[in-house]
Amino acid sequence: MKAVVEISMYPLTDDYIPPIDVFLEKIRTYPEVKVSTNPSSTRIIGEYDEVMSCVNESIKNSYEGGVKATFVMKVLNNPAEKTKWDD
Repeated sequence: MKAVVEISMYPLTDDYIPPIDVFLEKIRTYPEVKVSTNPSSTRIIGEYDEVMSCVNESIKNSYEGGVKATFVMKVLNNPAEKTKWDD
């Protein structure tokens, strides 16, 4: 089953860009999912189990790295078509 997770990370620090960059670098290490970003969120598309594993491990990696952050996500079982924000 295909799925898409749209996720936004909100680091609880004034210097918020570096933790987001590390989070995105981790997500992009999973070749089995497609990743696209826009100014406010990231979409991860692929098979449900692979997408959820990618998200779970990437969030865990951030927390284990000492990052304090809030993550907000939507999970859909019908991946959206390409948008103008796809990279």
